Amino acid sequence: MKTPINKFWYSFSLIQKELIFANRTANYKVQYNLCSTLDRRVTEVHPKLTLLIIFNINNTDSAKLIFLTKGKSSLKSIVEDLLSEAPSFPSWHYQSGIKPYKHSIISLCAYYRFLGSGNNIHQIYFAVQKIYRTTNKLHLILYLEMDKQLSKSDLQDLMRPILLCFLGDAYYQKHISRYRIVRRKYSRIRFIPLDELKPLIQYKTFN
Repeated sequence: MKTPINKFWYSFSLIQKELIFANRTANYKVQYNLCSTLDRRVTEVHPKLTLLIIFNINNTDSAKLIFLTKGKSSLKSIVEDLLSEAPSFPSWHYQSGIKPYKHSIISLCAYYRFLGSGNNIHQIYFAVQKIYRTTNKLHLILYLEMDKQLSKSDLQDLMRPILLCFLGDAYYQKHISRYRIVRRKYSRIRFIPLDELKPLIQYKTFN
């Protein structure tokens, strides 16, 4: 009898090549449907376990399947069991959780190529719209400078993996409540580069 972990890796084995191909050909509808299949399978392993898939690593066909542990030891233990049974595929790497990125947001975007080739992110700015008293989490306003503009909904989806990779999944879970994208850098809003977000969070934490 197959366990939930076996079922997850079986499903992944069936579609891992399709995921790479869908990303390479920019077939985002197929990519979304395939990722949704994996999302359902991983919640069968544990209802609070979630995934992040990053493509185009260092401008190659390599992809990374990340299990988000959110800094919780119970989820880390489950992911250890998952990774112990992980199959090997040339284009795929597996990871438990995400540590905070130590360098600039621009170097992160250049390495992971979140927008694919031909569309570069030059800077990401943020402003704090609100700090929620009950959780002390931030509501951010975000503006991206890039070569080619995308729709708001695409940018909204894009920013989650960027923030997770920049802050780390535990830090993101602890300090970010929500965010919204703006298409113009309004002069009435005091935007600052996203590199300043970590120092701001540390200041907020200790004050």
